This record gives sequence, structure tokens and C-alpha cells, in this order.
Amino acid sequence: MFIKELLYVITDNEEIVGHVIHSKALVKGESDKEVLCMGPFSIIPEYQKRGFGEKLLKYPLSKALELGYGHCHLWKPTILQ
Repeated sequence: MFIKELLYVITDNEEIVGHVIHSKALVKGESDKEVLCMGPFSIIPEYQKRGFGEKLLKYPLSKALELGYGHCHLWKPTILQ
């Protein structure tokens, strides 16, 4: 389930240069655990390696902790060929 409180964009001079979304996931095991799943995450190539990505990772994770999430998994799509 998508978490609207953890949808963020990052801007430079009012232009959106990156975004990240988070959703809930359930890890099944001896005791099921609800976790946070991060992704997709993107930064426009011209803005990479300039600190925008770091800010876009750290701020939402601090907010997730405030919301009570203790685990976050990175979502990585698999590209089928």
C-alpha cells in the first residue's frame, strides 16, 4: 500500500529533479512483519552526484522513523529481456 506521507520530490529552482515513494510490505516468516519498501527512486542524471539523492534518501527515512517504521527495504525492479 502506497504511503502518501512518504512521497517526496526534490527541486532545484522550482524544477523537480527527483522523487521517491514508499509503500508497505509484509515479510512472511515465523512472525509476519510489516516493513517499509522504498522505490522507485530517481534523480535526473544531470543532478546526480550533487547531493540531491542523499537528501532524498535521508529525509524520508527520518520521517519513516517518526511514523514508527523500523525497517526499510529498497525496491529494485527486474528488467526482463
